Amino acid sequence: MNQQMNWKEMVNFNQIINTPEVFLNEDFIGVWDNVTLDDFNNLVIKTLDESIQVIPRSNTSVKDAQLDIAAFNPRISEHIMCAVRECLKEYLEWYPFLKNFHYHSTTCLLQKTKPTEGYHDWHSESNNIACANRTLVWSVYFNDLEDSGETEFLYQKKKIKPKAGRVLIFPGSFTHLHRGNPPYEAKYIATGWLASNDQTNILL
Repeated sequence: MNQQMNWKEMVNFNQIINTPEVFLNEDFIGVWDNVTLDDFNNLVIKTLDESIQVIPRSNTSVKDAQLDIAAFNPRISEHIMCAVRECLKEYLEWYPFLKNFHYHSTTCLLQKTKPTEGYHDWHSESNNIACANRTLVWSVYFNDLEDSGETEFLYQKKKIKPKAGRVLIFPGSFTHLHRGNPPYEAKYIATGWLASNDQTNILL
């Protein structure tokens, strides 16, 4: 007589699943302060204000100005990526599974957002095939803003306030839908993405 076996009796989950320690209530948003110094922050601001290479973005969702600093001034780009690298090392210590991959920065963009401008729609950074490899997102803030210009996260109910020298790292997936709230005065940041499992331009 055929007996229907309960699938739970066929599998010993204690033997096939190595369950990692789980930290509940983690939001996977990393923030570090005083990473870049005032002199460097002021240099970045001056570069954005004076460069003729800045490219304005303006459409229904986004309005700001960008500069690909890696191509324009590699020394500034290297300093920014050094700061991001040090924060990334600590981020990977918090979430050891991420150590299974190599990371490289796909770009290093400086952004200047004037009052009322910005990317105000909720969005993720890996929402189509072209940017699916954006595992992590990073930003560096170069000036202080009071009660405006925050990076706001929808599901985490969290706002990251712009503060000179602050570095932000978070996942690029749909779990971290975010937007840039309108600043009351000009906001200066650098931003980019960390792609995994690519052997070129490895950051860590």
